[in-house]
Amino acid sequence: KSGLDSPFVPGGDASQYAGIGASIAHGGGYKDPVGLWPTEPAYDRMPVWPLILAIGMRIAPNAIDEVVSRLTNVACLALAGIAIGALCRRLGVRPVFCLISGLYVMLSPILISLALNGMSEISFILIVNAGLALAFSGPRYLYPAAVLIGLGSLVRPNFVIVPLLFATLAFLL
Repeated sequence: KSGLDSPFVPGGDASQYAGIGASIAHGGGYKDPVGLWPTEPAYDRMPVWPLILAIGMRIAPNAIDEVVSRLTNVACLALAGIAIGALCRRLGVRPVFCLISGLYVMLSPILISLALNGMSEISFILIVNAGLALAFSGPRYLYPAAVLIGLGSLVRPNFVIVPLLFATLAFLL
């Protein structure tokens, strides 16, 4: 055993995300098979991370859900590093430091741990930083940037206040 296929903690966040992702991937809808009401739609988990997992599970339908979750999260972590590098470049940081910051994100032990534990934080980092990189890429990218930054609230609900703060600052300035 490599550890990639070891099960998540039953009833924990990762097992619920993986269960919802598997349910979506197999046509069962947005249901949490390891939750209290496995036959009812799940309302206790934000939708973006399970939807990303469902894509991975559709690509590899015969793979173990935990393996797909971990590998999908590691792919998101690599893309998050690229997004951070792109954001740094848009902010005028020298290319070598952009590369270092992207690699730091990709190789951060804490983020790797979160990725291997199936947590949604990695997809949040990817989506929000990609949105910020687009926001600083010019006016024609503001709408896609707003969509991505808004999607951040559908990964981590505690982020819901941030777009409102940006709108307030834009109005005041």
